[in-house]
Amino acid sequence: MDKFSIAVNNKVVKNNPDKFPEGYIFELTLEEWAPVKSKFSASPLGGGKVKRPKAFTEKGLYTLATILKSTTTFNFVIDKLLK
Repeated sequence: MDKFSIAVNNKVVKNNPDKFPEGYIFELTLEEWAPVKSKFSASPLGGGKVKRPKAFTEKGLYTLATILKSTTTFNFVIDKLLK
């Protein structure tokens, strides 16, 4: 979801925990995160610990798009679900 802010996504999840039950979002394992992390400058300026990112399941993406109520977001999610 490169067109959308991670901060906005995190805020939506934090403000709507009842809409994201267990199984809608999961944290990447160290094994899943390692190859991704090596491709990006993931560490904040000055270093420090970087949290493993969370990933959305199909249901989680659909819920996120519904909450954001953005046509662009909704179309992006539907496009990803249909692939």
